[in-house]
Amino acid sequence: MKLQKFLILVYLYSLLTGAFSAISGLDKQILLRMPLINIRWIDIVILIYVFMAIKYLPALISNSSGHKKLSKLQTLILTYLLFELVQFARTFGVIDFQSQVSWLLSTLGFSILLITFREYDVSDFHRLLINFAVTSSLVVYILILLELYGLKLGVAFQSEEGRLTLMQNAQKESVSASVLYPFIFTFSLISSFIKIVSYKKTLIYLSILPILIIVIVSFHRGTLAMVIITTIFFVPTIKSKSNKSFKYVGKLLKLTSILLVLFILFSDSLSSIGFNPIDKLEKVALFSVDVDNSNWDKGRFYVQAVLLGVWEKNILFGVGYDSHERYLPTGSAAHNFFVSSLFHRGLIGTFLLSWIFLLCYIKAFKLWRLSAKLNDNERLINRALVFTAFLWIIPLMTQEVMWEKYSTSIQFFYFSVIISLYEYYNNKKSEITF
Repeated sequence: MKLQKFLILVYLYSLLTGAFSAISGLDKQILLRMPLINIRWIDIVILIYVFMAIKYLPALISNSSGHKKLSKLQTLILTYLLFELVQFARTFGVIDFQSQVSWLLSTLGFSILLITFREYDVSDFHRLLINFAVTSSLVVYILILLELYGLKLGVAFQSEEGRLTLMQNAQKESVSASVLYPFIFTFSLISSFIKIVSYKKTLIYLSILPILIIVIVSFHRGTLAMVIITTIFFVPTIKSKSNKSFKYVGKLLKLTSILLVLFILFSDSLSSIGFNPIDKLEKVALFSVDVDNSNWDKGRFYVQAVLLGVWEKNILFGVGYDSHERYLPTGSAAHNFFVSSLFHRGLIGTFLLSWIFLLCYIKAFKLWRLSAKLNDNERLINRALVFTAFLWIIPLMTQEVMWEKYSTSIQFFYFSVIISLYEYYNNKKSEITF
């Protein structure tokens, strides 16, 4: 599992580069790239996955050397990648070379889904996920502390929307945490019910606090929605089979009490730098439902109308590797998956892409059901991962994530683990009592 671990480390490191750049004054692009060859670390990871896919595909296609033949999902992904390569060639040169290659590499991240790891046991995957949760929790602690410290140093400021933003000494490059916060949040909720080493349990357990602080300082509706949805729909599924109801309620009350104490302790510190927790949470919640507010859609409806107008000129294939900014002011984005996909990929590409995601989520749903009769550890870890994967639908549908290679690579990692776990359990279904 060295490649998965490398992907995780590169993503978490990249997530911290913005804060490190603001605090230290170093160029963020230098931090994101491998010395000497000047290639992004995430691009190196994706290219390794592409190389592995190319290496093993001939055996998969010919069904030789004991390999299982290509699944429907793998065949569909290969078809989609061929489509995207044609799109890249068809529209090559319409915008700058660097942007087009960067977007192509993001697309090639689908190669992560081509590789499933049948040689590993469930315990290997669960150990990897737990260690990911621990490391991610540490990264989020560091990230929050650096951002608050940056505000004290004067290298961070509140945007017009009320978000805490760090001034980065480099060309802006987004490394989204939209796939990480749900993972940390769901695993923090199950940490009291699974058997892991005490210090790891504590680190994951208390990571809910920085997630709540992020909701306050980021003024982000998607993160607030994630917290609410997870609390309402995932928490009721956590109950351990070996615990009676009063023990289950007791653990949740214990967690709530600890969070309230920590929240109160941090409230004064946040208020002193202009982030009153209660006031901020109230503003985010009210703004999320205030559809009559002139700033609620942030001009997205206009952007979406323009992009759909461009798509209508090439309904089947869209504009390919062209940019919104050739048709709209700089920085404009549709924040709508189907509009953006139709604009770039047309009906054909959007259909293939939607079908891929549908199959991935069908596998995830099946893993959720298969986990029902497993022991507490396996059931809770599997379901936390599945719920995390489903929460990605929020940024997928409302943000421009498809060519944001950092977060999509991690989401594809989630799907690859889900598919591998499902295949493992499905092959051993006769040994599981339903």
